Amino acid sequence: MLNVKLKNVSLIINNKPKEILSNLDFNLSKNNIYTIIGKNGAGKTTLLNTIIGILDEKFYLISGFVKIQNINILDLDEKGRRILRKKLIRIVLQDAIGSFDPLKTFQYYFNLLKCEQSVLDNLLKSFQLQGSQKLSKLYPYEVSGGMAQRISICLAILAKPQILILDEPTSALDVPIANLVSLKIKEYIKSTNSIILIVTQDLKFADKVSDYIATLQNGKLQEFRKLKNTNGK
Repeated sequence: MLNVKLKNVSLIINNKPKEILSNLDFNLSKNNIYTIIGKNGAGKTTLLNTIIGILDEKFYLISGFVKIQNINILDLDEKGRRILRKKLIRIVLQDAIGSFDPLKTFQYYFNLLKCEQSVLDNLLKSFQLQGSQKLSKLYPYEVSGGMAQRISICLAILAKPQILILDEPTSALDVPIANLVSLKIKEYIKSTNSIILIVTQDLKFADKVSDYIATLQNGKLQEFRKLKNTNGK
């Protein structure tokens, strides 16, 4: 059964006593959108990196366990973690432009998709983006931050991950486009048996898109609270 479970997860930088994350406990289950709210420096991105297992353990000391489908990702070696991420997870980073290889056009990323061009073009259009023929000729630095975010979300959705993670997905978007992204995320959760985890400072976006919301402050996470009348449930 698809699930993400953190138990007694704490994190410190090696040789420094202050905890960045402190005794986190929560469960994420399928068919739900979870959002973690927090200010800059609260540890949101560090938490995401802990969940997907990309923190360098030479610099960080992590205790507790992070289980994805009952596999503790902290017990896996780097190869095992890569296999698990490739199989189950897609993450859209806050720095969308920087997440792409600057030496490759978007054609490279479109070619990696296992879908028909019409499916790709329809999704791009629904995100108010140009078609794949025009975008395929462009390098990441030739588009705006907002366009790069939307392209990243489209690529993640088309990969059909069981766990979709979004780091500040509206940071480069205006309000109408942020509302559109909220709608598309809710459409995705309805059509899949997936888990979506979002971290953001955007309270209005969080209220619109989430089934459950929690606040991360000073490395501690409040218990997730369920929102009413979310996603048509």
